[in-house]
Amino acid sequence: MTASRLLPLIALLALAGLGANAQEIAASVSQGTNMAVALAPDGQSLVIDLMGRLWSLPVTGGGAQPLGPATDIARNPRFSPDGRQLVYQRYNRGQWDIWMLDLDTLNRRRLSSSRANETQPDFSADGRSVLFVSDQDGGSAIFRLTLESGVRTQLTFDGDAYWPTASERGEIAYVERRGDQWSLRVLPGFPPALTVYTSRNALSGPSWRPGGGVLTFTERSEGQFSNLRMAVIADVEAVKTLTRGEDVFGFRAAWRTPGELLYTADGRIWQRGIGSTERSAVPLFAGVGIMPAPRDLRTSVAPPTEPAPALGIRAPRTSPSGREVAFTALGDLWLWTADGDLRQLTDDAYVDIDPTFSPDGRTVVFASDRAGSMDLWSLDPDSGDVSRLTNEPIKSFDPAVSPDGRSIAYLATAGFGPWDPAEVRIVDISGKGLPRTLARGLRDAGDVAWTDDGAGVRLWARNPEATRSDRMRLTIDIASGQLSWNDTPADSGRELLVTGDLPELDWTPADGGGRYVIQVDRLFDGIGTQYRRYVDIHVEGTEIVAVVGRGVLPLPRTVIDAREYTIMPGMIDLHAHQSSLAGERLGRAWLAYGVTTVREIGSQRDDGLERREAWASGRRIGPRLLLSARHGNDSGWPAPGDAPPTYDVLQLYRGQPVEMGRALVQEARRFGVPVFGDSLLPSLPFGVNAIEHIGTRGISEYDLERSGLGRSYADVVELLRHSGAAVTPTLAALGGFGEIAARSRGYLDGPVPRQLFSPAELDRWRGRSDDATADGLQATLAMLARAGVRLTAGSDAPTVPYGLGLQAEISLLARTGMSNDQALRLATSDAALVLGLERQIGSIEAGKLADLVVVAGNPLESIGDIGNIVAVVHGGVWHDRDALLRPPPRR
Repeated sequence: MTASRLLPLIALLALAGLGANAQEIAASVSQGTNMAVALAPDGQSLVIDLMGRLWSLPVTGGGAQPLGPATDIARNPRFSPDGRQLVYQRYNRGQWDIWMLDLDTLNRRRLSSSRANETQPDFSADGRSVLFVSDQDGGSAIFRLTLESGVRTQLTFDGDAYWPTASERGEIAYVERRGDQWSLRVLPGFPPALTVYTSRNALSGPSWRPGGGVLTFTERSEGQFSNLRMAVIADVEAVKTLTRGEDVFGFRAAWRTPGELLYTADGRIWQRGIGSTERSAVPLFAGVGIMPAPRDLRTSVAPPTEPAPALGIRAPRTSPSGREVAFTALGDLWLWTADGDLRQLTDDAYVDIDPTFSPDGRTVVFASDRAGSMDLWSLDPDSGDVSRLTNEPIKSFDPAVSPDGRSIAYLATAGFGPWDPAEVRIVDISGKGLPRTLARGLRDAGDVAWTDDGAGVRLWARNPEATRSDRMRLTIDIASGQLSWNDTPADSGRELLVTGDLPELDWTPADGGGRYVIQVDRLFDGIGTQYRRYVDIHVEGTEIVAVVGRGVLPLPRTVIDAREYTIMPGMIDLHAHQSSLAGERLGRAWLAYGVTTVREIGSQRDDGLERREAWASGRRIGPRLLLSARHGNDSGWPAPGDAPPTYDVLQLYRGQPVEMGRALVQEARRFGVPVFGDSLLPSLPFGVNAIEHIGTRGISEYDLERSGLGRSYADVVELLRHSGAAVTPTLAALGGFGEIAARSRGYLDGPVPRQLFSPAELDRWRGRSDDATADGLQATLAMLARAGVRLTAGSDAPTVPYGLGLQAEISLLARTGMSNDQALRLATSDAALVLGLERQIGSIEAGKLADLVVVAGNPLESIGDIGNIVAVVHGGVWHDRDALLRPPPRR
């Protein structure tokens, strides 16, 4: 086999300087997850899209040969009537387009070039045009592209249309969705369409039998069943189910004869007669090359030994005179003058954010959770007097004072971050009267400002009616309530600090807990499979200095008697989303549930850095924080071409996601930082050593990681096993948490969640159960665990509650068939290993940071006992759980 045949199917490439000498691993794949199959018109060969790449093989099965580069993501192949070309959809730079491959020369060309996603192609009966689906107008419509002239013609206009398929007679079958109703329809060459079948279950992949008159299609109810069905087009609807109990993938079947067809299900290609209850597998073998994930980097989370500069300068705003700047750092508000003077405006454990000046510069309006929820406040910098302006059950933030100084425009959300839907409101600056809502349902909203004449409010947000996902400028006319969107960048009305102008503000790490010993009868150290008995844990400052048998070493003055409890390592949540809107209680919530280290995904740079430094300095109580942020100006990271960041990438997190700007990639290379991915798709440009989610809440028909029933097959297993990549499945967020909460009445109604979260927040986590999908994912994870794939634990909070969601994740992982000690290690020592931090956290050993959880019960016998937390030790500091549930005193 030539070297070109061994090109890696999944591009798990290491960053420059890391893994450069890694040897590619040759693997044989005999199954595919969510693959489609196309039959050549001569009936002699097949083309499949195994693992996102096009392959050909004989119709009788055998060895598959690649038809395109390993870096492609190519899906949904369809033969031309003469069998000489393939049309397919290709994913590149965040967009699907239609491409055509000449099978004689293997030359390919792009057929569609709009900014819309264009998918699910098929040739017309005469081969002169291509049918496809486009979302160019926000919905999904079917188009015809004439190949010779390049003319595009829209064929459907009502509802969302998918999966066009042409018959030999020129009829076009397709699937239409209107609300929660799906229909199988046929266009006889012109509207109106004939409805063949309707259902409340999702339909996909219609395919004509030779000669027409009969269609096969897939009907799937999310997480419950997926059946291949056949419809006879006649005056009386006649629909027959061809399969039972199979995981049928939602693509078009291929008719081998009028009575026999090929389709994909359960990871294989199958042949079945339409009158038979039996099926036979078509053998498949594909040789792929897989690069192992880089593992040679080791980083540190040890606190600095001397004062460190504060990098988390959050949302700086200049005064109208331009001589003062207000900003948030280390949890408080600060005022920096043109003369270089730096003054602290607030001094407490609460979160004070989004300062802005009144037009006369005498008042600072800001958001704070000092009264329990995130509300707006006004502050006189000279006197220090503070007044509350809003008092609402939802969170208020990002205020802007009107030019006349009488009103405040701001955002309000019931969620936990800018990703949640927000309202735009205005309120009198005196705090009297009720707020007025100008707009609702805005996502990623921010940077609120007034128009110069005070007649309108401007902000950035995502337009729900636009096909583009970029944030756009929104202007709201206050008098009429009219919303105007403009994707041209506009002045926000606020001058922001540039990176080089940051004030010099230092922070020092929090002190440890002194010198003491914890005596315990049951210790799960995160290494072994059983308890260590009758142990003394010696702590000095932030570290564990010894773990020895009872009385082996002299005892210091302070001895903590925990003999009736179990001690385990502090837990690590590898996947969470956070923002300052959660307030001060966020850090207490993590610790109250035994989570001492959190990896934060998709951080806004300054927001995440401020939180990290406030927790590390002890200004607020909270866990150790690792940051992993996306690129782009929306999130505060450099876009391609921007200057490199001024901070050390290693201070953030060793595993940056691949969706980051070129400047940050260069910075990562300079420090030797590997790149984390959030997908198994082969377009990953730099390589991965961890996979975020085994799937997402909304399963796509193009998902290469799991089928519509949440199942993965041998291709996924081989990729993960050979590469050594770690998988963070987030089972709780994908439906498992709702199932646990429904089964355990006190899970969300107990005293701990009621003290940490509001009733509205608790309500948002109820009823998110998807038992069948969760069962499918658990079965997949059990298969991965048996194959030796590295698994880790992450909650995807706030899809689930902070802290409690990770406990649910551990319980769900234990249900996959692994032992309780293995499930606990996934959130402790195994998680530390994936992070490259196994020398400092994850287990209870001498020389490691003192992160411990004291629980009442026996978690190796009953995994649910991890919820019975008595105390948490973080960096050597002992926290009684009761104290963690109480907010700090207000000043």
